[in-house]
Amino acid sequence: PGWFYLNNAICFTPHPVYGRDKNRLSRVIPIPCCSPGTPLPGEPKRYTVSCPASVEPLVRSGLGAEDAANLKVIRDPREIAQAKYYVHVESDTAGPMWLYEAMSAGAVPVIVGLPDLPFAESVDWSEFAIFPMIGKNLSQIFQSLENSYETRRRKTLEFWNGYCESAARNDQIIRRYLA
Repeated sequence: PGWFYLNNAICFTPHPVYGRDKNRLSRVIPIPCCSPGTPLPGEPKRYTVSCPASVEPLVRSGLGAEDAANLKVIRDPREIAQAKYYVHVESDTAGPMWLYEAMSAGAVPVIVGLPDLPFAESVDWSEFAIFPMIGKNLSQIFQSLENSYETRRRKTLEFWNGYCESAARNDQIIRRYLA
């Protein structure tokens, strides 16, 4: 969406290119992506972690490459609902659709390098999302968070219901940016 930064209009995008200062200056506003077919959040969790289509962006990000073999690579959106955690890497070509699809299914987001989070002024993403440090091993991160998983999952679904579902998202946008 780089051309947004050359326009003189308000642009809404689920995947901003730059950080908050540049986005505000260019009037680019991050919003959650619409979910085409939401999986049920009550699906049993068969996998610890999933990632979209390829592990290459994860390996390039510098996060524990040895973990790549343990990830469930998603080839079908219905499989998102079967993972406890979902890894989203900014450079991933699958884009933010997968991130919000995963959140709608109750998967706790693990975010690597997303420069500007939707509704960050109103929501403390650190209460539910995980922002691992480069060079850390994902398996160890998930083991250390096991006690907080249910709380993070509940808060992920609360964020989804309060900010990402179509009606809620539109209300938040109007209230926050256009009022």
